[in-house]
Amino acid sequence: MTSKWNISLLFVVLLAISCGGYEDLEAERAMFKKTDSLFATQRLALKKEMDSLCDLNFDTYFQNAIDSIKQKQIDEIQIILEK
Repeated sequence: MTSKWNISLLFVVLLAISCGGYEDLEAERAMFKKTDSLFATQRLALKKEMDSLCDLNFDTYFQNAIDSIKQKQIDEIQIILEK
């Protein structure tokens, strides 16, 4: 008889412990929602700024890349000619 009471008491305690905490879950969901919307907003603003910087510097970057490729090809030709 005592074991049935112990089991019943244990069941009631476990049931009471498992209930609740829903407020924390809702607060966490709300925090994630705010964080996601803030990130999306900031990402769009940063993307626009980065795109404008790329547009401003495209010609310089492109010319540097071409010069680098040309120099590498010249170096490779010199190595072949030296053989």
